[in-house]
Amino acid sequence: MKRLGILGIVGVACLLYQCEQKALEPSLPMQILMEFVNTNKTPDNKEIARQDLERGYRKIPSPNAFDRFYYYDFLCWYSLEENDLDRALHYADSLKMASADLEDGHQQAAYAAKIRGDVLRRMGRHPEALKELHAAEVLGEEHPDSCTAAEIAAQLGAILYELGDYRQALAHYKKAYIVAQTCGTGQNAMAFALLQSSSNAQGQCYERLHLPDSARHYYYEALNLLNNRQEGFPGDSTALLASRATVLANLGNAEMDAGNMEKAKTYLLSAVSIHKQTGENSKAGLEAQLKLARMYILQKEYSVAAEEFGKIRGQPEMSAFPELQMEFYLLESKYYEAMSRPEPAYLAFKQHVKLRDSLQVMNGVSSYEVAEVALGRAVNGKEDTVPTLQGEEENVYLKGSLVLLFVLLVVIYLIRRNLIESREHVNNLNQLNSEIKEQNEQLHDAMKALENSFEENERVMRIVSHDLRNPVGSIVSLALLLKANDSLDDSAKEYSNMIHSLSKDVLGFMEEVLNLKTSLEVVDKSKEDLFELLSYCISFMEFKAQEKGQTITLSGESVSVMVSREKIWRVFINILSNAIKFSPNNKSIEVYLEGDAKRALVSVTDHGIGIPDDLKDKVFDMLTEAKRNGTAGEKAHGLGMAISKQIMEAHGGKIWLESVEGKGTTFYLEFSREGVKDEPKEKQKQKPKETKGPRYSAKVV
Repeated sequence: MKRLGILGIVGVACLLYQCEQKALEPSLPMQILMEFVNTNKTPDNKEIARQDLERGYRKIPSPNAFDRFYYYDFLCWYSLEENDLDRALHYADSLKMASADLEDGHQQAAYAAKIRGDVLRRMGRHPEALKELHAAEVLGEEHPDSCTAAEIAAQLGAILYELGDYRQALAHYKKAYIVAQTCGTGQNAMAFALLQSSSNAQGQCYERLHLPDSARHYYYEALNLLNNRQEGFPGDSTALLASRATVLANLGNAEMDAGNMEKAKTYLLSAVSIHKQTGENSKAGLEAQLKLARMYILQKEYSVAAEEFGKIRGQPEMSAFPELQMEFYLLESKYYEAMSRPEPAYLAFKQHVKLRDSLQVMNGVSSYEVAEVALGRAVNGKEDTVPTLQGEEENVYLKGSLVLLFVLLVVIYLIRRNLIESREHVNNLNQLNSEIKEQNEQLHDAMKALENSFEENERVMRIVSHDLRNPVGSIVSLALLLKANDSLDDSAKEYSNMIHSLSKDVLGFMEEVLNLKTSLEVVDKSKEDLFELLSYCISFMEFKAQEKGQTITLSGESVSVMVSREKIWRVFINILSNAIKFSPNNKSIEVYLEGDAKRALVSVTDHGIGIPDDLKDKVFDMLTEAKRNGTAGEKAHGLGMAISKQIMEAHGGKIWLESVEGKGTTFYLEFSREGVKDEPKEKQKQKPKETKGPRYSAKVV
């Protein structure tokens, strides 16, 4: 009766409403109708809400553009709830057309593009979805609406996560979290949902990037948000329980990868229990069960794993999620493989590959992109579609990797030796040229030839180092895969660890070789705030410092200089990396910035092992002998400080150090402020001249 009364009011409003409708808002009948329909806009009452909307909308004689916009928005939501993606895309197109007819409807256009991008993402049409969402992002920046902007960033993160680009996905999820904080108060359901889902998604990205501590930090943050919401809004208990179950399943998976099996089991069992209790989100419930089955296999509790497989297989919802079916078949093949049943293991893996290939074709993802995703997961120690090597194949790959690694080390050694010998030849020829003047012309030609040979040799060295990075990276991945295989004996594991360690050292050396010949020509100078640049570098290095329990603090004042941002960033990263490397665990690193009208001075102080007096003069030499391992055994290649000195001198600046062995080291960087125009005094008064105490800390509590 209440619905009939409201619909009657809508009819009366239609009769009383004048033809001169405002183009900047919905008509009065539509406002009344949407207020009523939205009270029933829930998954349980969606059919009743749709019928009420259809009946009321037919009574509006001449719907304006805003009326059509809200009408198509609701029908698109309804189609998504019904999992009718084709119809949802049809309504999303209509929604976008309606937004184009609005006067000053830029925010509505961004919202419509976001909705259409979400539908395309669910359909697996990722390239189109990315294009649509990037267009929505541009509209959102020009005409801000924080809630819509946060949703757009989160959807971009979801697509990039599905494509395996976890670092870019993480950046978008972080943006979504920051923007959502301005979306509304703590009572705003949309703001809460964005904050909680973005925290959970950041944890998933860190988990994929093999950073379990950071992953768990964000999962716990998501749980805290859910706890606070539960206290303030106890009526949302069912939806909050479903979200809690999803976070607990992710947290259990992170603990499993970290080797904390008891915690993982507790979280996963709790997640499965909550999903059964609420009956919400069958996909999340299946994911939790799959993670639990994986844990039982890793724990070698094969009978319990078999029971879990039976429960999963018996659920009719499984067929609606092919990506979960693909994961199920992969886990099942691992189970049969562990039970020494090769035939069913092969059949299960064959089903897995078949589904994987179908999804690749459907999603339009190239085999190269899929290979990159698979390789990234293998490096992170995750389960993936790469089958486990068995028997003689393991020995072949192991021996082949050792031979290839040995050849690479010999080649790099010869290149380095030739580089040193070539420089010695040039010096000898210069001395000979000064002593034998009558043969000046002939010796000059010989010297020129040798110099060309030296440059060619250096060029070849850089090309070889660049081209060898991919095979060496493959060796690192293969070594990790071998290390994760429980079937290897102790001797093979020792070889795998040796391959992994040596390969990582070779990659680090190649990276420094590629940056060896830094150009002395500084181009594209721009006015940069050194305090802001130092802040960015510290945030970039915070997780590396966190691994050793260290903190990095920044204090001082904002000073602008004319520099190449990219190259000075490299200098700061080199200095901070050295401070972290040569400082013991749980020590602090202090960064201070000061300046006057003529210069700016940066100091980086650590409390590490210090530098002996006989090595201080050699720190900035190219290929220096002053190389020592870090406090945690980190390798040093002796190129970073030489490159930093070249960059500072190219900027007309200076770099030097002061150190006491056993107490620590301070590096100083001096910049000229020539050509920098300071802001007027009125603006300077609005900024604090000095920031007391730490501004940034790399230690996460």
